[in-house]
Amino acid sequence: MSADHTITTKNRTEEIAETTQKLLHDYFERSGSASLINRLAPDVLWFSEEESGGKEEAARYLTAWKEGFFNSYVESESYEAKNLGEGCSLCIANLALLVHPGKTFTLHQTRKLTFIFRRLRDKNTDESTWEIIHLAVATLAPKTAPGKLPEISCSLDNLRYLNRFTTGDLSLDETRSLYALLQEKVFRHFTQEKKDMLTALSLFDVFTLSQAKYMYPSGDTTAMMREEEESGLFLYLVKGTTGSYRFFPVMRQFLAAEFSARDPKWQSRCYLKAARWHYAAGNYLEAMQAADKGDDYDMALNILAGGSDSILFSGRRTYRRSLVKRCPRNVVKRHIHTICLMVYDLYYSGMKDEFRTQYARLREIDAGVSERAAVHFLGTMTNFNNLDPMITGAKEALDTIRRYNLWKEFKTPHLGFCCPTLLLLYHSTPGQLLTEVEKLAELQSTLERIGRHEYGSAWSHLFHAEYYLLTGDWEKGLGELSALEASPGYANPSVKIRSAYLRGWLAFVTGRASSIREIETEMHGYLASTAEYQTLIASLSECGFHLMFGTDSNIKKEYKRILDPQRFYFPSHTYIEIMKDRILLRDGKDTDLLAEAETHETHARQRKSVIGMIFALLNQAAAYKRLGEEENSLQALEEALTLAGPDHLILPFILFSDELKDLWKKVRAPRHSASIVETMSQYTRPTSPEIPSLEEMRRDQIKKLTGREMEIIHLAVQGLKNKEIAEEQKVAEITIKKAMSTIYRKLNISGRPELLTIFGEEKHEEE
Repeated sequence: MSADHTITTKNRTEEIAETTQKLLHDYFERSGSASLINRLAPDVLWFSEEESGGKEEAARYLTAWKEGFFNSYVESESYEAKNLGEGCSLCIANLALLVHPGKTFTLHQTRKLTFIFRRLRDKNTDESTWEIIHLAVATLAPKTAPGKLPEISCSLDNLRYLNRFTTGDLSLDETRSLYALLQEKVFRHFTQEKKDMLTALSLFDVFTLSQAKYMYPSGDTTAMMREEEESGLFLYLVKGTTGSYRFFPVMRQFLAAEFSARDPKWQSRCYLKAARWHYAAGNYLEAMQAADKGDDYDMALNILAGGSDSILFSGRRTYRRSLVKRCPRNVVKRHIHTICLMVYDLYYSGMKDEFRTQYARLREIDAGVSERAAVHFLGTMTNFNNLDPMITGAKEALDTIRRYNLWKEFKTPHLGFCCPTLLLLYHSTPGQLLTEVEKLAELQSTLERIGRHEYGSAWSHLFHAEYYLLTGDWEKGLGELSALEASPGYANPSVKIRSAYLRGWLAFVTGRASSIREIETEMHGYLASTAEYQTLIASLSECGFHLMFGTDSNIKKEYKRILDPQRFYFPSHTYIEIMKDRILLRDGKDTDLLAEAETHETHARQRKSVIGMIFALLNQAAAYKRLGEEENSLQALEEALTLAGPDHLILPFILFSDELKDLWKKVRAPRHSASIVETMSQYTRPTSPEIPSLEEMRRDQIKKLTGREMEIIHLAVQGLKNKEIAEEQKVAEITIKKAMSTIYRKLNISGRPELLTIFGEEKHEEE
């Protein structure tokens, strides 16, 4: 290369970038691809600070290169880029592809450019850089030779993390332009068999050769998949797996658009095939979604019946709400028990008008004993927080089931709605808390008998432990939890998670410092529960454990996603609102806290949650006090005492002991609240260690691991199985199994799902 063309360091990076972008824009306009470069060029930093030079040098260099550098640089046998910085090499490599629209590249030239990209990969990991690399090569790939694509997959082996395509922020015109480019230069040259296969596979996030053969059995699927893997244009092999593929995101969007333009009957067949595949694999959420889109009502409802815990109670709504409305009358009659679950879902998702419409429709259907009993049971269980009619309806359903032997047909809902605390939901009348505890235990026992999942006295112990926690009789609460842990029902994960939650609270209020870290670690371990609704219980439990008495500085970062009301039925919203108010209280956003707490008090009254109202009033009292409005603060505190006094609900006041400590001698307490005021005026919170943040926990856990164990974990997180890790490490499989057991023991976890939870999150944060 001539020394005249060497870029020197004179001016700032912005100047050279501006000149480069202008030149690229001019070249692209001539090649008819202006819209693509207009989108991508402004996001690419071509030169590092050390390599930046003035406008004149850059313009002279690039202009000279345009006239004759391509042949000497790209077609030469040397793979060295003398006198060029990394950024300049990247610029040249892209220009070599993009400013020669009339040139057909040889395979050698394409491999040379691929080598350049691969050589630059480690130093140029900026997402925008990788985006333009892949699109530059892939969208112009057919220029290599008729019917052939360049071998670029070897340069894209880590695109899962580096090649983040532009998804969701393209304008409609830009999207149309990009899709037209792909259609014109690539897709229209494919055979119909390959088009069918690729568009059908766009229904999957990850897929294998077996899935491809299942979705498209009539063609030479193996050969077509091999061709696409070698080309690297549409799909790539997921690193660390033995045959799992993904589409590049922008390519999957393009294929999805092609899929939606196909014949509706063909689309329906593909959806139903995907539904069967997902159902066989136990992916009920995806199966339900695919069957719904395929408009096969019987299949969709059969899937729902088999996976109701995952589909309904997980908080994720993957099927269309209109599915119930769209079901023909004969289908509704045939699947009335499953339809009842969906109508139940409408009620607890807050869609009361739609619920009433569909419930009335069910009542009009001329059905048998089993169907009538199911509809009646639905009516009683959608009478939230009215325990007496709920108990009566459950007992009537149980009698009908016994009389007509209908055990297999009934499914019972979960009373807790993924909420860690049930008394927060069901305490509706001041002075009646203990009576409500007994009724709740009776209702739970009846539902267990209907579902044939009897847990003995486990739930009763749990409800009473929470009662004693709320009312300040903490030794009795610990006794109830001890009895619970000795009962057979303790094996139920929902019981076990809530037990850990209550033990954490009792450890806090009794100052049992040695127990807090251990309990918090145990709760974090439950996040790997197999059932998704149980994972949600664990998430909310851990959230409350930190927010109410922890000192985690990353609370908002950790729990913003968890505290999303859209993921939960409306009874759990009271708990979520308490957590959100706690964040505002800790952040000192008093004006916002006051407004939110007043709104949340209204919500709690609508749900008839006495404890929810108490928390909302105490948050108002704390906000008023900080804002200097002591009289309003005292009034809110007195209202909270009026609600709490009849049952001696002291726990909420303990949590606000620091914020309200100056008010106890001034408050005009109702007579039945005198004991709470007396206790709080003398209360001193027991000292306890700070609750470790999740990041601190992970750092402590990782310090226990050796370098070799970290290598094994890295491979496991990539998706490799024990046998594959053994092959990679060149050891026996039994050695890896023993190493994994040691890792689990050091991290105090039960298996690979928890390992992926911990280290998967670490990787995500690094990105």
